[in-house]
Amino acid sequence: MTAGFFQSKPRPAIFKLPEDTSKIFKHHGENQQDFDTVVKFINYFQEMFKFFPEWKQKGFWSGDEGDLTKNSPGFGQYSDPKQKRLENSGKLGSGYQERYGDWHDISLGEKALFDGIKVDLGGKPWGYGESEAGGNINWDASAYEYDFFTDLTVKNSENPIDASDYANYIAVKDSDKGKFQKIGASELKSARSFMAQFGKVNYYDFMVKGIDKLKFTDKNNNGTFELGTDVYDASACNFMWNSKQDVDNVPGKGAFLIMLNLLESRRRIYYAASNVFGKNKNIAESKSGEMIKEIDNFFDSKVGNADPHNFRMFGIYFKMMHSFRSAIQATAGEYPYIGGDQQGPGYVYSARDRAGFDAFTKWLDTNVKRYVAHLKTTGSADAGRVDTLLAEYRLRNKAYDDNDQYVKDNGTIGAGAYDIPQPFGMNRSDYWWKYSKEDHKKYVGWDSFSPEFDYKDPSKAPGSINPLWQKIGGAHPNYAIGQILGLGDQHIKGHDLYNNQDLNGTNWVVHLVGRFMKFKDHDTQQGVNCLSINALDSARFQSESAQYSRKKEKYEDDKIEEKSDEAAEDARILGNQRADAQKSQQKAQQQRQQIASDAEKAAAKRKLMMQLFSQMFENSNKNKK
Repeated sequence: MTAGFFQSKPRPAIFKLPEDTSKIFKHHGENQQDFDTVVKFINYFQEMFKFFPEWKQKGFWSGDEGDLTKNSPGFGQYSDPKQKRLENSGKLGSGYQERYGDWHDISLGEKALFDGIKVDLGGKPWGYGESEAGGNINWDASAYEYDFFTDLTVKNSENPIDASDYANYIAVKDSDKGKFQKIGASELKSARSFMAQFGKVNYYDFMVKGIDKLKFTDKNNNGTFELGTDVYDASACNFMWNSKQDVDNVPGKGAFLIMLNLLESRRRIYYAASNVFGKNKNIAESKSGEMIKEIDNFFDSKVGNADPHNFRMFGIYFKMMHSFRSAIQATAGEYPYIGGDQQGPGYVYSARDRAGFDAFTKWLDTNVKRYVAHLKTTGSADAGRVDTLLAEYRLRNKAYDDNDQYVKDNGTIGAGAYDIPQPFGMNRSDYWWKYSKEDHKKYVGWDSFSPEFDYKDPSKAPGSINPLWQKIGGAHPNYAIGQILGLGDQHIKGHDLYNNQDLNGTNWVVHLVGRFMKFKDHDTQQGVNCLSINALDSARFQSESAQYSRKKEKYEDDKIEEKSDEAAEDARILGNQRADAQKSQQKAQQQRQQIASDAEKAAAKRKLMMQLFSQMFENSNKNKK
């Protein structure tokens, strides 16, 4: 007899969705401490967006600067994209002075030719539109905000960077460490509260909104606005910072609180960059190998148990560094020579923007000095700390001569009184030519491969520099972006040599960008793996379902055959039973017939006997007579 059908049904296919690569989140099995560290540094880096105008924020975040054709209140008309280039720097003619938004970017055109290799550069600034992993990050945060995640809590994000820890990363020499003064937690809290009164504006808006009313006087009639020569009139401008310099009748304290916000933001960015990309002092000493070690140590050890997906946002921050240098020098550099071409601040070409930055910087500097003077008159020991914080913010250093115009105008509190080397600290428009090689080492930042800005003789360039780009000569071969241009993805990732050179293993920029590419590959592979698993599980389900169906069909067929056999046996037995019954009936009939015959014979016999007895009796009576 066939047993019951006990085969289990196949497990249905489970269709898993690929991981959400549009946000930063803790993955299953990811180490909590490492994840928190990654989130902390992303949060620090995000401070960079506060320094950019909205159009540049959108550019980096989405790849599209948006519709800038309309007149923007407080700013005026946006610069015509066709005019946005160095040759229009500071131009005042043809209505150009009424435009804002012309900033230097490392966008090198749509195509270029490197050693016979055509390279498509996309025509957009490096890093534009590369925020795919930051869907839960607020990219247009206000100046007073410090936690940029929309669905994550960043631990201790309200606290200032520890000054001594910061100095260990930023100071070029040990003797410089004591120059970075403490920012207290309570005063930073006060600074943020003070900044909150201006509402939802970033640093750029706060500094220059109101520049639409600027008026220029071109003293030398060359059609170009130059801070050191020409004059601008900002008296009609309604800047947000106007009349906000004092707090509770304390001279300059408002300006000091504003400066604290700006300086803390910069420190967070520099601190994050030093941890994630490597210390700038190794760039200063052209120690590409040490930079590679620090990069590997961060990703493989410090946060080695974090998911590689969460590293992806670091790529956009690295590529933003060149634009950020412009922002730092424009918003803090020394006047009248705020670093940039044609005496423009921070490679900001727009005359309107550069004049707005200059107006803000002079206001801030003047009023923080009033606060320092007030502290001195009250006998406060804090005067020196505040004065040094101002010097740090203003990028002051001894690269100036004692006879520099700033010192002449402002006395001893100037470049000659301070030497605080820090990234992007070269703040003179002519620094490429007048700063010494040693000065370059002090102020180089993460947008440069090394402090060697002049590679006009390619034979003197470091062997690890991109050989395609160094042939161009001049300063550009030193740019970070120049280290990867012309190289294939496999060269950058270290999977292949370029001209027998392992640039991924010797050039820290190539090595770092190669890691960013691998992080993106990780996400792509995760998606492919998920789809592959789904396909395999679907195939498994279909195969097991087919096997199950076949087994069940065979069982049903066996059951039918078994039942057929049982029916035939039952019919045979029934037939036999019917035959036996018929035989029994026939025998019984025969028996009945025999009984009836025997009874009939007995009756006849009795009748005969009765007849005999009756005859005998009759004969007996006759004899008596």
